[in-house]
Amino acid sequence: MAETATINGTELAYIEQGQGQPVVFVHGGVGDYREWDLQMPAFAAAFRAIALSCRGAWPNRRLESHEAITLDTFVEDLASFIRQLNLAPVHLVGHSSPGGFGGLLLAHRYPDILRSLVLLEPPAFPLLGVNIPPTASQVLRLLARNPRAGIGFIKFGARGVGPAMKAFNRGDDEGGLRVFMAAAAGKERVAAIPDEMFQSFVGNVGPFKAQLRAGFPNFGVDDAKNIRIPTLLVSGTETPAPLAAVTDAQSAYARAELHKVGLLDYFDPIVVSGDHGYRKPDRRLFQLALDEMGVAAEHALYVGNDMHRDIFGAQEAGMTTVMVESDQGADVYLDCVPDYTITDLRDLLTILGDGSRDPR
Repeated sequence: MAETATINGTELAYIEQGQGQPVVFVHGGVGDYREWDLQMPAFAAAFRAIALSCRGAWPNRRLESHEAITLDTFVEDLASFIRQLNLAPVHLVGHSSPGGFGGLLLAHRYPDILRSLVLLEPPAFPLLGVNIPPTASQVLRLLARNPRAGIGFIKFGARGVGPAMKAFNRGDDEGGLRVFMAAAAGKERVAAIPDEMFQSFVGNVGPFKAQLRAGFPNFGVDDAKNIRIPTLLVSGTETPAPLAAVTDAQSAYARAELHKVGLLDYFDPIVVSGDHGYRKPDRRLFQLALDEMGVAAEHALYVGNDMHRDIFGAQEAGMTTVMVESDQGADVYLDCVPDYTITDLRDLLTILGDGSRDPR
């Protein structure tokens, strides 16, 4: 059963299980303490596990439509909560924001109340020198300093943050949340969320909107370097990897053919040679795909069935390559050797670390 504590003038709900050193769980943008239902019993076996619902999240009082709060508000609430319950020092587990990025700020400002940090994908955009929403000068500086990160940030803003904020401003909370989550996690993953769970996210959208409107506090590289609390950063293994297509198909037909077989929405970007005036194996086509995904060549895997146009071109761009043996495409070109050779596309699962087949 949930308990409540009056923190900085508002009641915050929390649940608690177990005994021992305290572990405090703090949810992400549209979550609440229910986000940790599976973790609480496991940690309660050895720790005093506490999951908090932050200001505005269920079952706390909902925020008014334009109530102004910032990430600083959440950080101060969390610090006061830890102190008021005499929990310090705590192990803090935080997700996204306010939990993840708020945890970084907490460690920077109040290290005495923390024992350790586990942060799940904190959106620490200020570390890149940009905010949400960014100014034009921030984006230009990021592009000059790190083009791939800049392009990725622009795409996320154009497909996620911008459309979401427009939807929120016209009162369409559900539509705004769907477009933001699709930009972050992919349309298919969002479509698979059970409706009851998604509606719980919609019910918690108030604090999320408030953070978007307010932007994030300043937090630079030097601030991060000064954190002395033991910190583990966690990235999800099922976070969808970007998929691009590089094709010599005709411009008029490439996307239509992908749409017909139900694959169009899986690839972004789709680089069609006819749109650019040069064909594979020209490395510029492969570089275009890398730049639009915001991915370095050494972190990319290219799959093709032509040793010259696919494998040679991708290797010239610096990518790891997979040759699919088939009755189409050239299977030999000069002394070009792919990193992997497969005959069954299911062997990609092994190359990507999920399977038992040996593609070599």
